[in-house]
Amino acid sequence: MQQLVGVKQIFQLLARCQTAIDVCMGADIPRKKGPALMKSDMLVVNKIELAEHVEVDLAQMRADTSANRGDLPFIFGSMRKGVGVTELADFLKIQGGLQ
Repeated sequence: MQQLVGVKQIFQLLARCQTAIDVCMGADIPRKKGPALMKSDMLVVNKIELAEHVEVDLAQMRADTSANRGDLPFIFGSMRKGVGVTELADFLKIQGGLQ
């Protein structure tokens, strides 16, 4: 049986630091500049489809996230609905040395 992923690649993938927040946590999360927001390799802002129900302005949240993360990547998506899943999977493949 051929080994598809090496042990080194698994550890590299696990060493990546991703942080996930959801829109329901509030639009002020990106403005708080917590360490997870500021230093994680990838930030996922999930459940964007719920923004209107919790009175979150996604455009403002995206602007705050962009301003506070600088060059660090982030994804606004809905993992349940498949929005942003491809981008996250691509990030994990590349950063984990699987591609």
